[in-house]
Amino acid sequence: MVQDVFVISSSYERAVERRIEGGRRGAPGRIRLIHVARRTERRRPLTIAPMSKAAFTGLKAVQELRFHLCQTSKGSEGVRNFLMSSYKTLKAASPSTPVLIRESSGAEGKLYARYDMGVEKCVKLEGLDAKGVEKCLQDLVSSVPK
Repeated sequence: MVQDVFVISSSYERAVERRIEGGRRGAPGRIRLIHVARRTERRRPLTIAPMSKAAFTGLKAVQELRFHLCQTSKGSEGVRNFLMSSYKTLKAASPSTPVLIRESSGAEGKLYARYDMGVEKCVKLEGLDAKGVEKCLQDLVSSVPK
């Protein structure tokens, strides 16, 4: 009989052991370590209120939105929080507008908006919180080039 046993050896380490019951001639079963996972930080749930649909009223004039961010840096944390809390609302406001999310380690947080005739505008989002990212997005959406 094979049985997986979860063993907590310390507060930072969790191991899964596979215990095989019964050996040859009544000997005790063998234990084989099959997985070790280290936990370096505690994850906290995000409590960010999603944006309203009214924030994206001029989004139909934008051809494409492109977010550049780092997955782990503190500077891109506001962009990550904004996308996690407001992506559904953003897509619901204009389902036909592509919203591209480009993640790369060490990348600086930026937002590109592409308008008609290939005109692009860029805003740096590095170090902003979720509300700052929302304000930059509203500025880009409202400043459609003529």
